Amino acid sequence: MSRKTIRRRFMTQWFILAIFIMLSALLSCSSSSDNHTPTTTILIYIEGTNLESEYSQATGNLKEMLAAVPASHLNVVLATGAAGKAVATDPVRSWRTVKRHLIKGGTIQELQDLGAVNMGNTAVLTDFIRWGQTTFPADKYILIFWDHGGGTLWGYGGDLDTDTDPMHVEDLGQAIRAAVATTGKRFDLIGFDACLMATAEIAANLAPYANYLVASEELEPGQGWNYTSFLNALAVNPHADGLAVGVAIANGYAAKTDPETDDYTLSVIDLSRIDVVVTAVQEFSSLAADQFARFGRVAWNQLATIRNLADEFGANYVNGMFKNMTDLAHFSSLLGERSEIYRQSAARMKEAVAQAVAYNVKGPGHAAVGGLSFYFPFHKFDSEQTDFSRYEAVPFSPAYTAFLKPFIAYPLDNPPGALLQITDPVAEPAALHATATSPFGLAEQFITIAQVGSKNIYNILGMDLASAEYLGEDRFDLSYARDNRWFTVDGHHVTVFFEHREQGGDTYALAVAALYRPKGTGIDKNQPVNLDVRYDYATNSGVIRTAWGGLQPFGMASRVQVDLNIGDIITPIFLTVDMSTTPETITYSYGTPFAMSDEKLIFKRSPIATGAYLMLFQVRDLANNFEISNPFTFSVDSPGKQIAMSAPMQQMKMPKLPTSIFQQGFWNGWKP
Repeated sequence: MSRKTIRRRFMTQWFILAIFIMLSALLSCSSSSDNHTPTTTILIYIEGTNLESEYSQATGNLKEMLAAVPASHLNVVLATGAAGKAVATDPVRSWRTVKRHLIKGGTIQELQDLGAVNMGNTAVLTDFIRWGQTTFPADKYILIFWDHGGGTLWGYGGDLDTDTDPMHVEDLGQAIRAAVATTGKRFDLIGFDACLMATAEIAANLAPYANYLVASEELEPGQGWNYTSFLNALAVNPHADGLAVGVAIANGYAAKTDPETDDYTLSVIDLSRIDVVVTAVQEFSSLAADQFARFGRVAWNQLATIRNLADEFGANYVNGMFKNMTDLAHFSSLLGERSEIYRQSAARMKEAVAQAVAYNVKGPGHAAVGGLSFYFPFHKFDSEQTDFSRYEAVPFSPAYTAFLKPFIAYPLDNPPGALLQITDPVAEPAALHATATSPFGLAEQFITIAQVGSKNIYNILGMDLASAEYLGEDRFDLSYARDNRWFTVDGHHVTVFFEHREQGGDTYALAVAALYRPKGTGIDKNQPVNLDVRYDYATNSGVIRTAWGGLQPFGMASRVQVDLNIGDIITPIFLTVDMSTTPETITYSYGTPFAMSDEKLIFKRSPIATGAYLMLFQVRDLANNFEISNPFTFSVDSPGKQIAMSAPMQQMKMPKLPTSIFQQGFWNGWKP
């Protein structure tokens, strides 16, 4: 054998050996990669605000985090502050300064104290994200915001007591964009454990920085998400992507919230599909603007009617405060059903929402919603025209913004004036009738009953549904069947406000104005609440699951939810009008306090108590113009005794009750 042949064979053997070594290394790397456990860093930005200082609700969620199964592949990193509270035995000993913490292995470790900085400053949020992603590098990142939420218009967070600014939608986008630009690390998921944040505008602004958004269309109770089940799901399945994590959050939230309220939602939104939603909204906007320009009032009334019927969120009818967040899918469904012109456009919007909302949970109070809301102002056009400048700063759809501006302005530029009228009511054997006239059409019609006290003193009992039948030429027949019964809670008459009708039946969401204090406490602990009621007219039965504090003065939705227990004290509260003064004096009067004998209060229509009463119609048209009729009086000799329906009711010889009673907001003047 030649030396050349030996060399060739030797080189061939070495070549084969080298290839074998390379393949072995590659297989080894592949095997190592397959066995790699993905790591996840969860950044949670917690503005404690009054939720923590008064109710320790952030502490409750922190304890849930600490109770989760420890996992070496999880880093739970917190920023806390914005609350005037310090308790040495709490997981976070002081909220008066902004601190950073790590939860690991079932314990919490304080890492930094930044002092008294403003958590509403975008630079503070940006720095937290940069620091968290740099200090705790991982394969995947999740960002969660905890506090109050105000939807598209008011954004996230904010606290008057600690001078913490709210972060508007564009502020959130700016803060996250600055951090991601530095770290180069997007989020698998961004979540809001806050009210009203599952909006198309918020989703569109966060889409460049995350795969999924988890948020609620509706108000969230203060107890928030279930962090134990959420973190346990990640501990067991470290490979879970943003969708799987979002589903775990939603399911845990539903299991925790469903026993407390029927009005809850939580959505997992695929942000890669939100641009299709924006395109569909733009198409609708262009069509609506064209129809509005061509047909004026007819086109305006058509859209206003649909908006009035669509499910909305953050509406506090008791106080007359509205966030104007409307479910986009439900609005689209109604629009497509009722208008041939909009049918195709509405179908595209509805389908776009269905594609974008990957998963959602909802209570029976919102059975028709699709999981994504959008800002559609409606209730108070004068104040909403002012608020609209805030919306114009939100990057979303120029076409939609251009449509909304004249939509809001139209009823203000074309007021009906004297054309909005109600005739004097006429009593028939079984009903009360009147005729209402409005060029805008009617948004709602109610009957109001007031109990007559001493001379010129009236206690308002709230509202009940009246019917309206269109007669043509902008005229509507109003009617109310009289049966001399009114709403009661555990047999006590109460003030009732209607909020919305649930889809597909005779069940309505109502709010009852009352004072609440826990068992064993004094009257100094009374707090104003709205008892949440689901009432079925067909069966005359209602369920009260919980109570909440409504919308707060600075625009955020209250997450404070009262857990009603046996022995707690409920005091009915009424507006009282003294017509003997000029102007009339509006104060509060109180019913008899009663202790809850069962955790489920009994709500139903019961015979009116003995006394003298007046009855009147109140009407709001689609342009938010308001009118009430002259009142009629009647009397009840004994509870349960029906007045003969043929007996005429005598018209009151007195001025009409002032509309301000019904428009000022029930709790606006209340002081403990």
